[in-house]
Amino acid sequence: MKEIKIQLYKFDELSPDVRKKIAEENSFEIMGFAMDGHNSEYEGSLACFENETGFKAANWEVGYYTHRFLVRVPAEHIMGTWRYPIYAQDCEGKLLWRWCRDFIDRNRRGKMVLCRKKRVFYCSKHSKEMRSKVHMEPIEGGWCPWTGCCTDCALVEPIVDFYLNYHRGKFPEHYDLEDLINDCLEKFFDEWESEYNAYGNNEGGCVEEEISMNSAGDLYFADGRKYVGPDIDVLEELTA
Repeated sequence: MKEIKIQLYKFDELSPDVRKKIAEENSFEIMGFAMDGHNSEYEGSLACFENETGFKAANWEVGYYTHRFLVRVPAEHIMGTWRYPIYAQDCEGKLLWRWCRDFIDRNRRGKMVLCRKKRVFYCSKHSKEMRSKVHMEPIEGGWCPWTGCCTDCALVEPIVDFYLNYHRGKFPEHYDLEDLINDCLEKFFDEWESEYNAYGNNEGGCVEEEISMNSAGDLYFADGRKYVGPDIDVLEELTA
């Protein structure tokens, strides 16, 4: 009987150069697999943004080193009343700052907490009473108002930036609501694209990490070729 011995490795047991080679060869396949899950988070955030603002991202497309979209402006007024309407193209300066303030107030969540307050009586004795207080969530440093995912942040960051910095003279005089919404969507799709690019380029070893997590049963030869022969348990019995 002829005895054949082969040496196989799990992905994490391969040399760094071989792991990198496998990642580069499979980066686009892994990118498609990984982004199938992430895309639903981005689409959920976009749907919430469109619902809250009335603006739509039309004919959008996003992928590896590419993104495009068109801003569809609502036909109805966005502020004021039917008698004194204010449309998107007229919303600039202080009106735009008020729109941002109202947007933040509508979407900002508060947390009810109990605080202790000291109360002084005429007899110089102190007693404590419980009082509830609402602490509003911060809007700086990554605000996620809808889905709780970081995909919300890019959409609201330009709005928060205008709200906080308008009075500091950071923005041009005729910067209006359409410009602001375009900045929100541009930042959002740019970050979405950057995630595609990260997987396509194996940035930070993200493709290697995906392969490691999803290839527990896969075995490789030392040079990186994937083993496709009999089950390893059968081999162990044959070579025992």
